[in-house]
Amino acid sequence: MTVTNITFSFAKEIQESSIEWLQETYIPLLLACPLIFQVEFFKIITDSDVDECFALQIRFKQHADFEQFNAKYEHDFDSALYMKFLKNFAMFKTTLQKFETKIN
Repeated sequence: MTVTNITFSFAKEIQESSIEWLQETYIPLLLACPLIFQVEFFKIITDSDVDECFALQIRFKQHADFEQFNAKYEHDFDSALYMKFLKNFAMFKTTLQKFETKIN
C-alpha cells in the first residue's frame, strides 16, 4: 500500500469553508478515481498556540496505482487546490509506503 499524505493549513478567514469544500467536493472527486482505494481526512492535534492543520490521506492498494495516478491526475488535483485557495493556504505532501509484515 502507498499513501499520499497532504498536510494543510488555511488562512483563518477561509478555514471553515475550505474544510467544507474538501469534504463535499474534493474528496468525492478523488474517490471517483478508480486508482484510489481510500481517502481519509484528519484534524492534526497541535499545541493551542499553533495554527490548526489538517491531513488528507489518499491510499492506493498497489504502488503501480499511485504511479499511474501521479502521471495522469496529480497535476489536475493539485491545480484545483491552488486555484481554489490561491495564496490562502499552505500544503506539503509526504508519500508513505507500507512495510509488508512477515509472520514466521
